[in-house]
Amino acid sequence: MFNPAIIVDKAAVNPTTLKKVQSFFEGLKSEWMFILPPSSASISWELPQQIAVARWTKEPEMIMFSHSASFRPDPPELRIRKVRNLGDLVSWNRTCALGFETGAADFFDLFNRPAFLSAKGTSWYVGEYSGKPVATSLLYMSNGVAGIYSVSTLPEFRGRGFGTALTAFAVKEGFSNGCDLASLQTSAVGVPVYFRMGFRFVFDYECWTISPKITVTKK
Repeated sequence: MFNPAIIVDKAAVNPTTLKKVQSFFEGLKSEWMFILPPSSASISWELPQQIAVARWTKEPEMIMFSHSASFRPDPPELRIRKVRNLGDLVSWNRTCALGFETGAADFFDLFNRPAFLSAKGTSWYVGEYSGKPVATSLLYMSNGVAGIYSVSTLPEFRGRGFGTALTAFAVKEGFSNGCDLASLQTSAVGVPVYFRMGFRFVFDYECWTISPKITVTKK
């Protein structure tokens, strides 16, 4: 989920508010999305009546308790380490952009700032193959929950278990730091992978993606 605006209140589905959201994301010149959790599902039918949507998808939410975790050994050829300086972070952002096939290696360059390295509860991890960054993950800890984000692998290195290893590494770091629950969002393709790790499906987010070339408020 990139550039999300989460709708939790029916009152937000109006031309004025939607226009404000559009203005906020316009400067990024990339796709952005409205996300509706189950609590807002009753208003999902109203959104397409007021905006021009590029596509609609569902993003499964999955959780795992520490006692149900099942981790496999990391691939021996993969080295996982924590991002510790700005140079590492620049490399992490470029690897993540290529791993998600965003179409632009500088897609995440907005985050190339020292402040992100010191953000409370946040850790960035990179997986290296023969010294080359090939996979990423991000951990955000809050209220006893280890949120796992930005799990990506370069296309030419997929199918080797690198993404699974980066996910497991972040989860274990969260558990070792006092979290007892891990949470992540994935695609339908990723559900069986995370299920084998001990994650369980909770619900689907509805995601309405908007192209930067599409006008939000219809005339």
